[in-house]
Amino acid sequence: MKSQGGSEEEKKKLDYTKIKKPLKIFLIDSAGVVILGYILSQTADKLAVTPIMGILLGQSIIGGFLLAVSTSLPELIVSTEAVKKGDFQMAMGNILGSNLFNLAALMIVEFISRGSLYNYLEGFNFSIAGAAVLTQGIFSIGLYYKKEKLSFLLLGGYLLSLAISI
Repeated sequence: MKSQGGSEEEKKKLDYTKIKKPLKIFLIDSAGVVILGYILSQTADKLAVTPIMGILLGQSIIGGFLLAVSTSLPELIVSTEAVKKGDFQMAMGNILGSNLFNLAALMIVEFISRGSLYNYLEGFNFSIAGAAVLTQGIFSIGLYYKKEKLSFLLLGGYLLSLAISI
């Protein structure tokens, strides 16, 4: 007599068929992000050397603000949707994991570059580094004290750092 739940092999096969389509979509979407990220960086390079209404924004502002915001939009959308569904762990994991990956990417890029990237940290990029340290500090304090609404303080610290740099 067969059990109602089926054998372990059948359960594993069912689980695989349930994840096959979402995994395929995830991989295709990830490839799209990589391709569009490359195109976005090429466009940003051109934008950095093209005067807009007579003003040359430069690589620091394009990279530190426009490119950073546009490449962070997927994290914002994913985290917002996760929060709407009540999946707060996924939202936090997405944001914190992205932050950690960006720091790892900095180490990888520096490893393959000629010399230290920190030697090029000046002007607007120096302010961005300061904003990162400030907002990370505010976030860390929030983790320690478990305050509920630090979002405005985090955003304020970031905007203040940007305003000082301009």
